[in-house]
Amino acid sequence: MSFIQKMLITYIILFSSFVLTLFVMGERVWVQNYENLEEQEITENIKRVSSLWENEQDKLLSRARDWAEWDDMYQFAQDPINNQKFIDLYFTDANMQNLAVDFVAVIDDQGNILYAKNIGINNKWVIPFKNELLNSFVEIIKKKEFEGNNSLEKFSGFVRTSEYPVLVSGRRIANSDYSKKSSSILIYTRNMDQSLLSKFDEIAQARISFVDKIPNGSHQNHDGYLHFVMGHDVINGYFPLKDLNNKKEYFLEVSTPRAIYNQGQEQMRYFIILVSFFGTFFSLFSIFLFKRIFVARFQIVNKFLSNINKNEDYSSRLKISGNDEFVDIAVTLNDMLDHINDSQERVKAINNQLELSNRFKSEFISNFSHESRTPMNAILGYAQILQEDVSEEQKIYVKNIIKNGNKLLEMLSDLVEISLINSGHDLASDSTKFPLESIFKEINETYERKFNSKNIDLIIEYPSPLVQLCCDFQLLKKVFYHVINNAIKFTQSGSVRIYAETTASTVTCYIQDTGVGIKPEKVNMLIQMFAQIDGSYSRQQGGIGLGLYLSHSILKQMGGTLSIESQGLEKGTTVTITLPLC
Repeated sequence: MSFIQKMLITYIILFSSFVLTLFVMGERVWVQNYENLEEQEITENIKRVSSLWENEQDKLLSRARDWAEWDDMYQFAQDPINNQKFIDLYFTDANMQNLAVDFVAVIDDQGNILYAKNIGINNKWVIPFKNELLNSFVEIIKKKEFEGNNSLEKFSGFVRTSEYPVLVSGRRIANSDYSKKSSSILIYTRNMDQSLLSKFDEIAQARISFVDKIPNGSHQNHDGYLHFVMGHDVINGYFPLKDLNNKKEYFLEVSTPRAIYNQGQEQMRYFIILVSFFGTFFSLFSIFLFKRIFVARFQIVNKFLSNINKNEDYSSRLKISGNDEFVDIAVTLNDMLDHINDSQERVKAINNQLELSNRFKSEFISNFSHESRTPMNAILGYAQILQEDVSEEQKIYVKNIIKNGNKLLEMLSDLVEISLINSGHDLASDSTKFPLESIFKEINETYERKFNSKNIDLIIEYPSPLVQLCCDFQLLKKVFYHVINNAIKFTQSGSVRIYAETTASTVTCYIQDTGVGIKPEKVNMLIQMFAQIDGSYSRQQGGIGLGLYLSHSILKQMGGTLSIESQGLEKGTTVTITLPLC
């Protein structure tokens, strides 16, 4: 992933987090403010509708008072049966329509209906009496639960019917100066039907209806009840109505469109879109500038370093114009390249000296080994002759001479072979075909007595005679001897196990001892020239640290490998030799 892609992803994550935080905060703060404004609006609508309702009641009560406190009405109430002329003259349909009443009745204190008339104002025709309405009036008058001491003087409120609520106003009939009062009540009603509610809707700029109860979740304030219909386009307010029995059993529902809330939501959306647009523009513009100003110069540095890594040409120099930090980087990088060039020159000189010294050392070792073998062979020859003509005591000394001479001759031979290998000679060029089993048999014949003398078990698991190798028999036998000599040297008790495992193309031989073991981190040191893990212990056992190095080098020329494993001190060592099959 490029740096620009990472930067773009970082911008997207940061900007998305910012927009999400802004949206959440907007929902909590901004939208809450709009909801408060919305609540204020519906509260004002509730006040407005309640005022309309009370005004309608006051107007109806005022008309009832004007007609009830009138001498002619008083005379009619005294004898309504014989006063048909008053009815024909004043209780006409036109007068009732002018008064904006749907029903008129005269009822005495005993609940007797002296006169009643029902007319639909909007339809302008007389309609049948509603018994439930009349019965409610009679019941109210009989209960005398309204204003006054012993008699009903006036009342105002509403009565629920099966169709709609009815505004009711009643006034005791009396003469003009109210010095004489009748035993009858004049009642006017106004149906709160859809026509009147439509006028309310128009005045209040809200939809008004009647409901029996308020929904769950509504909360009350000092003007009524509020209920937010979430997920809808309206907010409902409820104004409680008192009936003629002073009970709140009915509610005016004022439904107001959520224009303020929707406007707030729309403004929030526009704001988020605007912020998103400018944020995206800023991000892209920032990336463009960054790419133009910084990335291009980064790419110059990266290309320069890639070329150095690819061509290993430390003589080239980075050239960047300007006066910013990249120029400082170029200066520092060029100084580093100068130091690297100087170091390379010094390293080359040191390598040349080391190669020359190594060549001189190899030539010296080769010459020394070659020149030393001739007199050593003469010494061993004369020592063997002396064995025949000396006393028994002297024979012991001669045998020590021969024994140590042979050891020295083996070391000289190893040095010669190492010199040849280091100078590029292929010691494993001679190849014969032989069974691996023959090597194992030679090992048993050569080392059986030596193992018995140290009281160490030699366990040899002979491979199948069909396992054939194609290499130098004597060199391979020498490799095994070096490894087994080490196993004997560093194993004081236990056993040495030798076995082999074959695959389709290779054979792997294991020489596993129960000796002193090696620390795992020092195992790889053993295949280096003159390497010894513990000098003091090695000096006790003898050797100069050439055997494993020579064995590893010979096996490498044969196309094989040598590896060493150990779990730690006192946990034994396993040497693994892998060779290709014929």
